[in-house]
Amino acid sequence: MSSLSTKSYGTKVETVGRWDQMVSQIVAAPADNPPFDIAIADEYTSSAGLAEKLFPKTDRSKIPGFSAVYSWFDEERGPAKEYGVPFVAGHHGC
Repeated sequence: MSSLSTKSYGTKVETVGRWDQMVSQIVAAPADNPPFDIAIADEYTSSAGLAEKLFPKTDRSKIPGFSAVYSWFDEERGPAKEYGVPFVAGHHGC
């Protein structure tokens, strides 16, 4: 992923820590230097971040193609659906 992003888009991709460390890293960082540009989180991490008021509301009108996302991806997210976008659905396991 990293080499594809660098070659195709001239960007740098870096993974830092694990999901269980994300909220504490954001809280500890200076307001003008957040540790992440994008965060992908599970329900637990998202809930912890929302409780800390770390995430801004998402203006979905600014996301091209968002209207094509099926509404049922958001149906069970409650008030959290105002923050971010759904990123996965399905079953995980062995």
